[in-house]
Amino acid sequence: MGEKSLRLGPASSFLMSALNLRLGLWVLNPASERIASDQIVYEGLCLRPLLEKQIGDKPWWHHPLLGSQRWLSYQIFRLRNALHESPVFHMFIDLPGKAFFRELFGRSSALADDRTPQLHLSDGGHFENLGLYELIRRHLRYIIVSDAGQDEDVAFDDLGNAIRRVREDFGVEIEIDISPLRPDSQLKSAQHVVVGTVHYDGFEGCDKGTMIYLKPTITGDEPGDIQQYRSRNRLFPHEPTTDQFFAEAQWESYRRVGEHIGQITFAFLDVMPSSRRSHIESVFRQARAVWSRLPPSVLAARCQISEKFRELELVVRNEAPLPLRRELWPEVAAYQTKPSTANAEPEESRSDDEISAVPYLVNAVQLMEEAWLTLHLDQFWSHTTNVGITNRFHRLFWMPSMRRWWIILSGICCGEFREFIKLNFDLRAHDQASVESHSHAGAAKLELRRITDLNDLKGGLAWEQMQFHVSVDATKKTAFELLLTLEANGGNALQVGIALVHFPDKATDSASLHLAHWEGSHLFVPESLAGAGFKTRLLDLLIVALRKDNVQRMLVTLRDQFPGRRDETARDARLNLIGFYKSRNFLVRANEVPGVLAELYLDLAVKAPRL
Repeated sequence: MGEKSLRLGPASSFLMSALNLRLGLWVLNPASERIASDQIVYEGLCLRPLLEKQIGDKPWWHHPLLGSQRWLSYQIFRLRNALHESPVFHMFIDLPGKAFFRELFGRSSALADDRTPQLHLSDGGHFENLGLYELIRRHLRYIIVSDAGQDEDVAFDDLGNAIRRVREDFGVEIEIDISPLRPDSQLKSAQHVVVGTVHYDGFEGCDKGTMIYLKPTITGDEPGDIQQYRSRNRLFPHEPTTDQFFAEAQWESYRRVGEHIGQITFAFLDVMPSSRRSHIESVFRQARAVWSRLPPSVLAARCQISEKFRELELVVRNEAPLPLRRELWPEVAAYQTKPSTANAEPEESRSDDEISAVPYLVNAVQLMEEAWLTLHLDQFWSHTTNVGITNRFHRLFWMPSMRRWWIILSGICCGEFREFIKLNFDLRAHDQASVESHSHAGAAKLELRRITDLNDLKGGLAWEQMQFHVSVDATKKTAFELLLTLEANGGNALQVGIALVHFPDKATDSASLHLAHWEGSHLFVPESLAGAGFKTRLLDLLIVALRKDNVQRMLVTLRDQFPGRRDETARDARLNLIGFYKSRNFLVRANEVPGVLAELYLDLAVKAPRL
């Protein structure tokens, strides 16, 4: 009877069994053959004292005059099999009605050491229905939960019970948004599955797990026979468990809706490369990206905000001063030939351009504030669906003009938006960015280049933006830069990424550099280029380069970008940062250093990177 019988006590078990209202099933104990027959052989036939008799410090059968151990073991094995096949054996072990009386008086048990030939399998729910509790106890990091319990009110009782129990018993937090599974006014849900995060060491820790949670819901994309059955049975797929006799149509509807949910949930596997499908971290990250969807109201507003950004960019392209256009699209300006000093603009002309740029900056700030309020970016900033919007924020706020004028322009914004920008873009009153145009290169291929002269590193797009994030002493590190080259512009290269690597054993002049170490912030790609895959490619090429240098282990130290913060933006940022390295086969190692989020390592001798 599950949890209710435990709550009501043994009287309920007695009454239900006496009235033959039983939901359990008696089955043979998988260990009963060994346990029961051993009990008869050793105890019933009094062979145990004989077998335990010692001659000196050895059992008696080791004595050369009393035979061999193998022969005696074989004879005991034959006797045990003969007893187990004997009707007399079962008459004494399985007395008629013995199982019923055990159930009647609540004496059924499924303990591993219970010496009973049968087990009583109930309908479950003695502790929690999903089996999630035991998976968390085992510290699993990849979990799939199917919640098929009766839940016509869509109250998620089983899920709530499991989340409470794992928090109380293990201190583990499960973060999951179940709103897409709730039905609307037409009794239809937005999706069949959601993806949650298991925080084994708290919201601020690095020990994370991913949970795919499936629930029978009706979204409107089901096959026709399921929709027909639902129209005739409004409780489907949450009909009461008191119905223990399914009709053929009812059985097929439940089977088909389960198959349909599985196909929809993992449809992305059909388009994933086989190399990624075989890597469980990549599969669960893709499931998170596919099924962590924004609320419908936010999605609708996002389309409108995207259109307003497009209109602003058209206005800037057609009407704004040339220096402002170059700041907004530094990648395009980098392909243009740098003007000579002889043809440089006069100081008066540059001052006019600066004044002309301010109205465009005002419009941009107002649009970003509207986007922040409408799209709830304080909550969904790190959401994968918003990567296009966040890229536009980064592009606008890394404009030198915007950073110079922000101290004035921030007065037109609400206080919450100002604090958000200050936290995420490090905008301060003393931040005066240079107005000089960048002269970089670009191309249609990516190349990782080792830098021998650090002066060649400075002045690039990635290097200049990197200075706003961290203070770097590059003289003690080996530098690599990721160059993007466009064939259409004569093979010039644009610096889109930087890696600063420290070799602790380099001073030994060893032919093999055993360890390569870097800080997480020293693998840098401009945030305006986030989502384009440059950072992933930078790490992959770096792994290849270090492998050629005979490096045996790579170690990366990740520091918390949001120390002390427990909000959703901070949690998502930590999860994405750790997951980025784990997707390239990095492993988390124990760390107790204050201020360090996690330390991850990759043994290059174990497995090659997936490019």
